[in-house]
Amino acid sequence: MGIKNLFKIIKTESKDSIKKIDFKNIHMRRIAIDTSIVLYQYVVAIRSRGADLETKDGRKTSHIYGILSKAIGLLEKGVLPIFVFDGKPPELKRGTLESRKEKRELARKEIEDIEDEAEKIKLLKRSVVVSGKEMNECKDILRSIGLPVIEAEEEADSQCAYLSKKNLVYGVASEDMDLLTFGTKKLIRNFSISKSKQMIEISLEKILEDFDMSMDQFIDLCILLGCDYTSTIKGIGTKKAFSFIKQYKSIDGIIRFIKDSKNKRYQIPEDFNYKIARKYFKSCVSCKVERKDLQWEKPDLEKLKELLNSYEFSEKKIAKQSKRVMNYYNLYHKRRKKIIEQKAGKRMMSKLYKVKSNSVSSENKSFKIGLVREV
Repeated sequence: MGIKNLFKIIKTESKDSIKKIDFKNIHMRRIAIDTSIVLYQYVVAIRSRGADLETKDGRKTSHIYGILSKAIGLLEKGVLPIFVFDGKPPELKRGTLESRKEKRELARKEIEDIEDEAEKIKLLKRSVVVSGKEMNECKDILRSIGLPVIEAEEEADSQCAYLSKKNLVYGVASEDMDLLTFGTKKLIRNFSISKSKQMIEISLEKILEDFDMSMDQFIDLCILLGCDYTSTIKGIGTKKAFSFIKQYKSIDGIIRFIKDSKNKRYQIPEDFNYKIARKYFKSCVSCKVERKDLQWEKPDLEKLKELLNSYEFSEKKIAKQSKRVMNYYNLYHKRRKKIIEQKAGKRMMSKLYKVKSNSVSSENKSFKIGLVREV
């Protein structure tokens, strides 16, 4: 779910935190990806045509086509994707997950009695789930390509935010707004290879500036709006949540106001575990990752061929995809080498400028000016 109506508030109160971008803006950048959302989008798109893709013996392959298409498509755009997978869900999310499971089961049952094709497709979308086995199969595909695969301890959201906060990635691609609540510096939405929607980048720093809030206050706002980890105060809508945080500075201050004023309009439920949710957002549970773990290693084309063969890809398609992977790998590392050399050259010129600027008299600045232009 993310955070209910957070994007709506941002569009109203912090327009400048949102900017339109394209792949040129993130060329040669590392982008962390919440993989479950990507796979869900692909499987839903495929199911919208009527059914999953399968092998002759009935094994689903929609997720394989999805992850391969996404990975190679991004590499073609010059982006290095860092695929992050969910670990064990936190205990405080159990209620949300059980509710989602019930809705999926209900959709599956309703499908059996529906004859209208459009309605059946809607229910198919609601019943989508990517199993743990299918996730592991996707990991194998990505590793054969040589791409970094990160397995989170718990939520992929908090792991992605960790990578952002440690400056290990440029940004995080996800549709879930709670990435910002976890502390992601730059959130990228509509991260699609197709141009069906305008890709946007949302800056957390600019949001906090425009909201005139601390990070702690922003987290409390997100909890009030509605998150996956607790219920919220009944009677407080989107606008009221924003104005209350501005006025009372925290959820604790709002609760004191409600109790002191004895206002029956606002109902605080017994399961409003805002302190636990707040602590979870701030702790940002994650496994430790270093920059060396985020390199694109040389693809194992034999392993890739073996895997794609098992999913009944044609020889022609396997050869085509293998060639694309290797071409993009070579091109990426060629560009990366050039960037490293350029940075090294700039650092050397900067040091040279400092030495020369100290030895050149204030009356003769021509050398200094020429050097500045070269840098």
